[in-house]
Amino acid sequence: MTRLAGAVVEVGALRLHVRTGRPAESGAAPVLLVPGLASSSRYMEPLGVELAADRLVVAPDMPGNGRSPRAEHPLSLDELAETLQRLMEKTTGPSVVVANTFGCILAVELALRAPDLVERLVLTSPVLAPRARQPVPLVVRFARAMRHEPPGYLALMVRDALRASVRRGRADLQALLEVPVLERAGDLRVPTLVVRGTRDHLVPVPFARRLAGRIPGAEFAELESSHALPFVAPRVLAELVRSGPATDGA
Repeated sequence: MTRLAGAVVEVGALRLHVRTGRPAESGAAPVLLVPGLASSSRYMEPLGVELAADRLVVAPDMPGNGRSPRAEHPLSLDELAETLQRLMEKTTGPSVVVANTFGCILAVELALRAPDLVERLVLTSPVLAPRARQPVPLVVRFARAMRHEPPGYLALMVRDALRASVRRGRADLQALLEVPVLERAGDLRVPTLVVRGTRDHLVPVPFARRLAGRIPGAEFAELESSHALPFVAPRVLAELVRSGPATDGA
Protein backbone atom coordinates (compact mmCIF):
# COMPACT_ATOMS: atom_id res chain seq x y z
CA MET A 1 0.00 0.00 0.00
CA THR A 2 1.19 3.54 -0.76
CA ARG A 3 2.08 5.43 2.40
CA LEU A 4 1.37 8.96 3.50
CA ALA A 5 4.45 11.04 4.29
CA GLY A 6 5.43 11.64 7.91
CA ALA A 7 6.08 15.12 9.29
CA VAL A 8 6.24 16.99 12.58
CA VAL A 9 4.09 20.04 13.23
CA GLU A 10 4.59 22.30 16.23
CA VAL A 11 1.28 23.26 17.81
CA GLY A 12 2.05 25.59 20.68
CA ALA A 13 4.19 23.63 23.14
CA LEU A 14 3.25 20.34 21.49
CA ARG A 15 5.04 18.52 18.69
CA LEU A 16 2.59 16.43 16.71
CA HIS A 17 3.61 13.70 14.30
CA VAL A 18 1.28 13.75 11.31
CA ARG A 19 0.86 11.68 8.18
CA THR A 20 0.04 13.75 5.15
CA GLY A 21 -0.48 13.51 1.43
CA ARG A 22 -1.19 16.03 -1.31
CA PRO A 23 -1.74 15.59 -5.07
CA ALA A 24 0.13 17.82 -7.53
CA GLU A 25 -3.04 19.84 -8.15
CA SER A 26 -6.30 19.84 -6.28
CA GLY A 27 -9.29 22.08 -5.83
CA ALA A 28 -11.08 19.71 -3.47
CA ALA A 29 -11.56 20.50 0.21
CA PRO A 30 -8.73 19.26 2.45
CA VAL A 31 -9.42 16.47 4.93
CA LEU A 32 -8.41 16.09 8.56
CA LEU A 33 -8.49 12.49 9.82
CA VAL A 34 -9.05 12.00 13.57
CA PRO A 35 -8.17 8.53 14.96
CA GLY A 36 -9.82 6.80 17.89
CA LEU A 37 -8.84 5.86 21.43
CA ALA A 38 -5.13 4.93 21.78
CA SER A 39 -4.87 4.72 17.99
CA SER A 40 -2.21 6.27 15.79
CA SER A 41 -2.70 7.92 12.43
CA ARG A 42 -1.50 4.66 10.85
CA TYR A 43 -4.97 3.29 11.50
CA MET A 44 -6.45 6.05 9.32
CA GLU A 45 -3.80 5.73 6.61
CA PRO A 46 -5.71 3.45 4.18
CA LEU A 47 -8.50 6.03 4.01
CA GLY A 48 -5.95 8.84 3.83
CA VAL A 49 -4.19 7.26 0.85
CA GLU A 50 -7.51 7.02 -1.02
CA LEU A 51 -8.40 10.65 -0.31
CA ALA A 52 -4.91 11.99 -1.03
CA ALA A 53 -5.42 11.12 -4.69
CA ASP A 54 -7.33 14.39 -5.13
CA ARG A 55 -6.90 16.53 -2.00
CA LEU A 56 -4.67 17.46 0.91
CA VAL A 57 -4.92 14.97 3.78
CA VAL A 58 -3.58 15.45 7.31
CA ALA A 59 -3.81 12.66 9.90
CA PRO A 60 -2.29 13.45 13.31
CA ASP A 61 -1.03 11.24 16.09
CA MET A 62 -2.63 12.85 19.12
CA PRO A 63 -0.33 13.66 22.07
CA GLY A 64 0.87 10.47 23.78
CA ASN A 65 -0.19 8.26 20.86
CA GLY A 66 1.73 6.95 17.86
CA ARG A 67 4.89 8.98 17.34
CA SER A 68 3.69 12.12 19.10
CA PRO A 69 5.28 12.77 22.52
CA ARG A 70 2.85 13.04 25.38
CA ALA A 71 1.98 16.43 26.82
CA GLU A 72 3.26 17.52 30.23
CA HIS A 73 -0.16 16.67 31.66
CA PRO A 74 -3.13 14.64 30.36
CA LEU A 75 -5.08 16.98 28.11
CA SER A 76 -8.77 17.55 28.65
CA LEU A 77 -11.27 17.04 25.86
CA ASP A 78 -11.42 20.81 25.35
CA GLU A 79 -7.62 21.01 25.18
CA LEU A 80 -7.51 18.20 22.63
CA ALA A 81 -10.12 20.00 20.51
CA GLU A 82 -8.05 23.18 20.75
CA THR A 83 -4.99 21.22 19.62
CA LEU A 84 -6.85 20.03 16.52
CA GLN A 85 -8.12 23.54 15.84
CA ARG A 86 -4.60 24.97 15.96
CA LEU A 87 -3.29 22.13 13.81
CA MET A 88 -5.92 22.91 11.16
CA GLU A 89 -5.08 26.61 11.28
CA LYS A 90 -1.44 25.72 10.51
CA THR A 91 -2.03 22.99 7.90
CA THR A 92 -5.41 22.47 6.26
CA GLY A 93 -7.54 25.51 6.92
CA PRO A 94 -11.29 24.87 6.55
CA SER A 95 -11.66 21.15 5.89
CA VAL A 96 -13.78 18.05 5.91
CA VAL A 97 -13.19 16.33 9.26
CA VAL A 98 -13.44 12.54 9.27
CA ALA A 99 -13.31 10.87 12.68
CA ASN A 100 -13.53 7.32 13.96
CA THR A 101 -14.76 5.86 17.29
CA PHE A 102 -13.55 8.05 20.21
CA GLY A 103 -12.27 10.51 17.64
CA CYS A 104 -15.92 11.28 16.86
CA ILE A 105 -16.37 12.78 20.33
CA LEU A 106 -13.29 14.89 19.78
CA ALA A 107 -14.46 15.93 16.31
CA VAL A 108 -17.84 17.00 17.67
CA GLU A 109 -16.08 19.21 20.22
CA LEU A 110 -13.89 20.64 17.46
CA ALA A 111 -16.93 21.46 15.30
CA LEU A 112 -18.69 23.13 18.24
CA ARG A 113 -15.57 25.10 19.07
CA ALA A 114 -14.56 26.15 15.54
CA PRO A 115 -17.47 25.63 13.12
CA ASP A 116 -15.90 27.89 10.50
CA LEU A 117 -13.04 25.39 10.15
CA VAL A 118 -15.29 22.34 9.68
CA GLU A 119 -16.84 22.32 6.21
CA ARG A 120 -18.34 18.89 6.81
CA LEU A 121 -18.21 16.33 9.60
CA VAL A 122 -18.06 12.58 8.89
CA LEU A 123 -18.51 10.49 12.04
CA THR A 124 -17.61 6.84 11.44
CA SER A 125 -18.36 4.11 14.02
CA PRO A 126 -19.31 6.75 16.61
CA VAL A 127 -19.18 5.77 20.28
CA LEU A 128 -20.85 5.21 22.69
CA ALA A 129 -24.33 3.80 23.12
CA PRO A 130 -25.79 4.74 26.53
CA ARG A 131 -25.96 1.08 27.62
CA ALA A 132 -22.23 0.70 26.97
CA ARG A 133 -21.13 3.66 29.07
CA GLN A 134 -19.90 1.42 31.90
CA PRO A 135 -16.53 -0.39 31.60
CA VAL A 136 -17.86 -3.98 31.64
CA PRO A 137 -20.48 -3.57 28.87
CA LEU A 138 -17.92 -1.63 26.87
CA VAL A 139 -15.36 -4.44 27.13
CA VAL A 140 -17.96 -7.03 26.12
CA ARG A 141 -18.99 -5.02 23.07
CA PHE A 142 -15.36 -4.41 22.17
CA ALA A 143 -14.56 -8.13 22.32
CA ARG A 144 -17.49 -8.93 20.04
CA ALA A 145 -16.47 -6.22 17.59
CA MET A 146 -12.86 -7.42 17.37
CA ARG A 147 -13.94 -10.89 16.20
CA HIS A 148 -14.92 -9.31 12.88
CA GLU A 149 -11.69 -7.39 12.27
CA PRO A 150 -8.83 -8.57 10.01
CA PRO A 151 -5.51 -9.72 11.54
CA GLY A 152 -3.68 -6.70 10.12
CA TYR A 153 -5.92 -4.31 12.01
CA LEU A 154 -5.66 -6.29 15.25
CA ALA A 155 -1.85 -6.29 15.03
CA LEU A 156 -1.82 -2.54 14.44
CA MET A 157 -4.20 -1.96 17.34
CA VAL A 158 -1.96 -3.95 19.71
CA ARG A 159 1.14 -2.02 18.59
CA ASP A 160 -0.62 1.32 19.06
CA ALA A 161 -1.88 0.33 22.50
CA LEU A 162 1.61 -0.74 23.62
CA ARG A 163 3.12 2.55 22.42
CA ALA A 164 0.38 4.81 23.78
CA SER A 165 0.77 6.84 26.94
CA VAL A 166 -0.99 5.09 29.83
CA ARG A 167 -1.95 8.48 31.28
CA ARG A 168 -3.34 9.62 27.92
CA GLY A 169 -5.30 6.41 27.42
CA ARG A 170 -6.81 6.58 30.90
CA ALA A 171 -7.84 10.21 30.42
CA ASP A 172 -9.32 9.46 26.99
CA LEU A 173 -11.32 6.51 28.32
CA GLN A 174 -12.65 8.58 31.20
CA ALA A 175 -13.77 11.27 28.76
CA LEU A 176 -15.31 8.65 26.49
CA LEU A 177 -17.41 7.29 29.35
CA GLU A 178 -18.51 10.68 30.66
CA VAL A 179 -19.22 12.89 27.64
CA PRO A 180 -22.97 13.19 26.86
CA VAL A 181 -22.52 12.38 23.19
CA LEU A 182 -26.14 12.78 22.09
CA GLU A 183 -26.64 16.05 23.95
CA ARG A 184 -23.44 17.61 22.61
CA ALA A 185 -24.15 16.48 19.06
CA GLY A 186 -27.53 18.19 19.17
CA ASP A 187 -25.75 21.55 19.19
CA LEU A 188 -23.89 20.93 15.92
CA ARG A 189 -24.56 23.30 13.04
CA VAL A 190 -22.28 21.87 10.35
CA PRO A 191 -23.21 19.37 7.59
CA THR A 192 -22.76 15.91 9.12
CA LEU A 193 -22.74 12.31 7.94
CA VAL A 194 -22.90 9.41 10.43
CA VAL A 195 -21.55 6.11 9.09
CA ARG A 196 -21.81 2.66 10.65
CA GLY A 197 -20.59 -0.77 9.56
CA THR A 198 -23.26 -3.45 9.32
CA ARG A 199 -21.05 -5.89 11.29
CA ASP A 200 -20.16 -3.39 14.01
CA HIS A 201 -20.97 -4.88 17.44
CA LEU A 202 -19.54 -1.90 19.29
CA VAL A 203 -21.91 0.69 17.79
CA PRO A 204 -25.53 -0.54 17.70
CA VAL A 205 -27.57 0.70 14.77
CA PRO A 206 -30.27 2.30 17.00
CA PHE A 207 -27.62 4.49 18.66
CA ALA A 208 -26.03 5.48 15.35
CA ARG A 209 -29.46 6.44 13.97
CA ARG A 210 -30.32 8.35 17.16
CA LEU A 211 -27.07 10.25 16.88
CA ALA A 212 -27.80 11.21 13.28
CA GLY A 213 -31.33 12.16 14.28
CA ARG A 214 -30.09 14.54 16.97
CA ILE A 215 -27.86 16.50 14.59
CA PRO A 216 -29.82 19.04 12.52
CA GLY A 217 -29.82 17.98 8.86
CA ALA A 218 -27.47 15.02 9.41
CA GLU A 219 -27.39 12.03 7.05
CA PHE A 220 -26.96 8.37 7.99
CA ALA A 221 -25.30 5.59 5.98
CA GLU A 222 -24.36 1.96 6.56
CA LEU A 223 -21.52 0.15 4.82
CA GLU A 224 -20.96 -3.59 4.52
CA SER A 225 -18.07 -3.55 6.95
CA SER A 226 -16.92 -4.06 10.53
CA HIS A 227 -16.13 -1.42 13.16
CA ALA A 228 -12.76 -0.34 11.70
CA LEU A 229 -14.22 1.44 8.66
CA PRO A 230 -11.20 3.63 7.70
CA PHE A 231 -8.94 0.56 7.73
CA VAL A 232 -11.27 -2.12 6.35
CA ALA A 233 -13.39 -0.18 3.83
CA PRO A 234 -11.26 2.82 2.83
CA ARG A 235 -12.28 3.05 -0.82
CA VAL A 236 -16.03 2.98 -0.24
CA LEU A 237 -15.73 5.35 2.71
CA ALA A 238 -13.59 7.72 0.63
CA GLU A 239 -16.34 7.87 -1.97
CA LEU A 240 -18.83 8.85 0.73
CA VAL A 241 -16.48 11.61 1.85
CA ARG A 242 -16.13 12.87 -1.73
CA SER A 243 -19.79 12.64 -2.69
CA GLY A 244 -21.24 14.90 -0.05
CA PRO A 245 -24.21 13.95 2.15
CA ALA A 246 -25.13 10.30 1.68
CA THR A 247 -28.47 8.57 1.83
CA ASP A 248 -29.49 5.74 4.13
CA GLY A 249 -28.22 2.41 2.88
CA ALA A 250 -25.41 3.92 0.80
